Amino acid sequence: MNISYFHAYYKTKELLSYSFGDKQFIPTFASSDIEAYPYQIAAARFAMRSPYLKGAILCDEGSLGKTYEAMLVITQMWYEDRKNILIIVPTPLLKQWTNIIENKFSIPFFSIDNNGIFNECLQDGNENPFLQEGIIITTYEFAQEKCNYIEGVKWDLTVFEEAHYLRRIYTTENKGAKLIYNAVKESYKLLLTATPMQNSIMDLYGLIYIIDERALLDEKTFYHRYFKKTENYSELASRISKYCFRTIRPQVSSYVKIPERIPITVEFELTKEE
Repeated sequence: MNISYFHAYYKTKELLSYSFGDKQFIPTFASSDIEAYPYQIAAARFAMRSPYLKGAILCDEGSLGKTYEAMLVITQMWYEDRKNILIIVPTPLLKQWTNIIENKFSIPFFSIDNNGIFNECLQDGNENPFLQEGIIITTYEFAQEKCNYIEGVKWDLTVFEEAHYLRRIYTTENKGAKLIYNAVKESYKLLLTATPMQNSIMDLYGLIYIIDERALLDEKTFYHRYFKKTENYSELASRISKYCFRTIRPQVSSYVKIPERIPITVEFELTKEE
């Protein structure tokens, strides 16, 4: 059908509004069975605020729904026709993720986390089982084992659940993490973690390193400038705020029902048999 330049321009602006304008995420909500809180929408918008950024860290406190925030981003990118999407999770969380995708979202997905499934794909004529007509979810262990196949796909998005496991990637200690990182190096990276800083300020350095090796100073300079240098923390906060979005429980307690955690210490003595 022939259309005028004006109508072509109008249609282009309308399509862009679904990616970067006020209509962003409308297709996602229309095709999903979810109710998202305002802070979750804000987190997803933060992650997708620019097509030129290399990644983001969503680091809400635990139980605030980082999985749903990530799925908003994943689904939005899927409807924008950026469909080579890889989700890497710790093995214990694989079932939780697949249940959420299957029950709440309508995009196709493939769980490839063992050699049985992998070899079945090969037998069906798929030379690279990680190249499917749907998003791929796998585990850290299997991604490490099959990193050469993962590297064979041009990923649009890679999601790292519990990303703090990769925080030492800039060292030579975690060779498995380095293999995975190299396999998805050119993709947009979405890191999920409730604890972006566990042991030291260098944990933040490692997470941002995954997104962009050149985003911060080199390792030694970063350490000497910021480690226990409180006078430089405001400068550091300005640097990392470009990559990190964090919501804490007190910020949303007025409208989000969060189970109260009451720690209790129980003292007991071991018997001789014990």
